[in-house]
Amino acid sequence: GTHLSGTNDGYTNVTGKGGNDVLRGTAHPDIISGYAGADVLYGRGGGDQVYGGSGADFLHGGRGADFLLGDGGTDLIYGGSGDDFVDSEGDGSSDYVDCGRGHDTVVRTPGSGDTFVNCEEFLG
Repeated sequence: GTHLSGTNDGYTNVTGKGGNDVLRGTAHPDIISGYAGADVLYGRGGGDQVYGGSGADFLHGGRGADFLLGDGGTDLIYGGSGDDFVDSEGDGSSDYVDCGRGHDTVVRTPGSGDTFVNCEEFLG
């Protein structure tokens, strides 16, 4: 199951329950949290914050300037369009990151097994 709630700062919270969740955001800014499990998380429109949690997750930012955090597990991360910030956690698992269109920034040093494509800037 999922939990959906509004917040005072204009974001909508979309939260998984620790299993294998499929969560989709709205056309507006969202905070999407998959927590444990192999989750599929879609940001859609707006400047979203997408958090995979532990487990092998698929994260898709969608349109807008998004922040995507893979966290633990072997993750597939796609930034989509917009200028995104991506953090694959550097946890030793082999993550695949396609930053997508826009000027995208990876905010952590990639791990030795990680693959990054279409990413313009690395801050780690």
